[in-house]
Amino acid sequence: MFELAQMADNSELADLWVRDVPLYDPEFGDVGQAYDPFVTLGYLAAVTKNISLGTAGIVTTLREPILTAKQAVSMDQLSKGRFLLRLATGDRPREYPAFNQSFLNRGECFRETWDIITRLMYQSYPDFST
Repeated sequence: MFELAQMADNSELADLWVRDVPLYDPEFGDVGQAYDPFVTLGYLAAVTKNISLGTAGIVTTLREPILTAKQAVSMDQLSKGRFLLRLATGDRPREYPAFNQSFLNRGECFRETWDIITRLMYQSYPDFST
């Protein structure tokens, strides 16, 4: 992975993207991303200097939004502003029971997590007591 990251960093490519696929589903038709996206991006931030680094859709419906916001801000700081955050609802129904979540409610859950993440990232001291 080091050599590939270095080649990308020294090329005319603008970005490197990693996917968030929490669980492998053999019936879905692709392998997906094997490693955790934030860990992978942390490594890539350490071995590159120029290229932007992004998530091709963090599945917020299956992640804790406060930790997701903290990971995103940490990545942005550690990469010196090269981090690009994309969020997603998730599209693999078989993953949801493992996280004790409902696939049918993922739209509502996404909107809730979007609100929490954006409040944490853009407000100095967000109030969640109401």
